[in-house]
Amino acid sequence: TCALPISLPALAKKRGAALVFKASYDKANRTSHGSFRGPGLEEGLRILERVRALRWCVRVLLFRRHIEAPRGVRLRLTLDHFGLHEGKDDEAFKHFENLIALAKFPNLCVKASCLPLYTRDAYPFRALHPYLRRAYNAFGAHRMFWGSDLSRLPCSYRQGITYVTEELDWLKGSELDRVMGRALCQWLGWPY
Repeated sequence: TCALPISLPALAKKRGAALVFKASYDKANRTSHGSFRGPGLEEGLRILERVRALRWCVRVLLFRRHIEAPRGVRLRLTLDHFGLHEGKDDEAFKHFENLIALAKFPNLCVKASCLPLYTRDAYPFRALHPYLRRAYNAFGAHRMFWGSDLSRLPCSYRQGITYVTEELDWLKGSELDRVMGRALCQWLGWPY
């Protein structure tokens, strides 16, 4: 990961592409629990500061039992999957208040991605609706983005979209448009 900042910015600029940096500071390998987990929080934050200087967007996966805001980080962070990692329903969302508390940091946004994975409820996943509403109320349409994570989605892609676009009666019009893509493009500085 540390060698990537040297070559990727030049390549992205040459190709006219935006660059999103994704790395883990502490993440278990899915196939071998004894393998290298990452550089750790403090070194991870030092790396993020170097990335910030390059003006990249950073995606953060915080697969931890207790979600904490990274100290001293001033770059834009995207928290995937509402910070969820395991379990279903109450078990999956047991630390949800920690996510809501992070809304006070204007440089942090959340992705409502792959949420149907975290409920036993069938489509239209009504058990997720109160969590979506709370996150929306806390972060707003400008900092809550829909995402699929299609490789782990336990429903059809269409259902993964329509449980948000057709089943949330409180999310309509321009606010729905923002959650479904416009705000993410604005967050990343991409045209929409």
